This record gives sequence, structure tokens and C-alpha cells, in this order.
Amino acid sequence: MRITLPRAIALTAMLVLPVACGGADESPAVKATPSNTSPTSAELTTGTFAPRVLGALEAKGSFHVDGALVGKGQRGVADFTADVRTRAGVSDVALVTGGISVIRLGDTVYMRDDKLTGSAKRPWARLNQRSKNPAEQEALKLAKLTIGVALAHQVIGGTAYTTGFKRGGQPMIDTSGEAQEYIFTIDLGKAAANRAVGEMLNERVAKTTRKGLSVSIAIDGNDLRRRIECLFSLTTGYAANVRVTLSAFGQQVPIVAPSAGEIGEVS
Repeated sequence: MRITLPRAIALTAMLVLPVACGGADESPAVKATPSNTSPTSAELTTGTFAPRVLGALEAKGSFHVDGALVGKGQRGVADFTADVRTRAGVSDVALVTGGISVIRLGDTVYMRDDKLTGSAKRPWARLNQRSKNPAEQEALKLAKLTIGVALAHQVIGGTAYTTGFKRGGQPMIDTSGEAQEYIFTIDLGKAAANRAVGEMLNERVAKTTRKGLSVSIAIDGNDLRRRIECLFSLTTGYAANVRVTLSAFGQQVPIVAPSAGEIGEVS
């Protein structure tokens, strides 16, 4: 049985795979939040940005993500939520999008979709990375893509390969106060070749992306990323934004595998 995934997952695949979507106009670049003052030399530089900001997040150990994939012209909006736990360079993830749930613990990936298992009582599948089953291969590929989008914060590692790095405005993210915005464009060819931009991107995607990756990141007073926006504009004509907000730092939300009784076989 071949699974039919919800539109939210299909949009994720469109976002990060080189698909032919026609020659629509290119979306505008990420724009800075209005500021009371003109942009000045940023306190964080291209050399210090990634170590300080990634280090601050790693020190917290966990965080929550609320995000959306927004297609060109506000069409095709897909929302997702995720909890992320980082430890020794490894990110465990539990996410929900479009009625599908995905959990990754270490190298093990689970997907909840009763269309995949054919059983409402055992809706979870433990995905075999070496499976020859087409449905399982597709499910694993899409699970990895959604995990990559949930880990959009990893693009911060590409700041060593940026142009136009500057400070923007001071947006109010939530009741915790203002944050400082930084905007820049990442040379995806160089960053992806050096594996500096995380799981959402790779060299194949970089080759289909126009003018690099436009990024806006808002940082709070503790060097923690609070909001991230990335604009993709592919040479195929497809464009979309990834927008995420991070919160609940260090609250250690448990990420656990499904129980054995909930796990079925891929049909």
C-alpha cells in the first residue's frame, strides 16, 4: 500500500526538493523589522555569531518550536510544532504537522500515520533506513525533511559564508521583551559544501536556490534565537518561507519512543 501524505508534508517536499513548479515571479527577500535607528555595526559578527548563538542554545539542552511553511503569495501554509532536545551534538525531535507525527531518537525514526501501517490501533511505524518498501522509503524521506525544517535554527552555522550581515530592528517576540534582529544572505553553495547549514539543506538543494538563502534571525539578550525566517527561491520558480519561533528553553520536555503496542508494520 502506498501512503497518501497530507498536503502539509507534500509542501515540505516541494520546499526542499528541486521540483518543476513553473516560472512564477520571485518572492521578495527577507525584510528587516523597522528600527528606531539606522542599522549599525552588529555586536555579533560573522565570526562570533554561530559560536555564541549555537552555544547558548546547546547549553539550554531543549526548546519548543512553532513554525510554518508559507508558499508564494501566502498560498500553501503548513503549520507545525516540535520539541527538540540537544545533547552532544545530536538533536532528538518530536513534531506534529498535518495530522502526522514524527519522532527521532538518535538514529531511530518513527512516524505516526495509520495509512502507513493500515492499523488505527498500531498507527506508529519504526522506519527502516534500509527498507526496499516504496511506501516506507517515501515515509522516511519525508520524515527526514520535516525534521530538517523543525531544525531550521541550524542554518545559523552558515553565517561564516554570508554577505550583507547587518543588524535590523528590535522586534517584540512575546511578553519576554524585545529581541535584536540580524539579517544576512548565506552562500548556500559554500555553506552546504562545508555542511554548515544543518539538516534542512544540502548541496543538491543549494544548486537549485537563487541568490543564496535570505535569513532574518532575532536574538534575545541571552544570545538565544527567538525567531527565524528563511526565504527559499528555487531556479524552478518555486519560492517559500520557513518561519519559526523558539521558546521554552531548557524545560526538558520528554521525547520518548512509542510503546511497543502502538507500533505496527508498514503495509
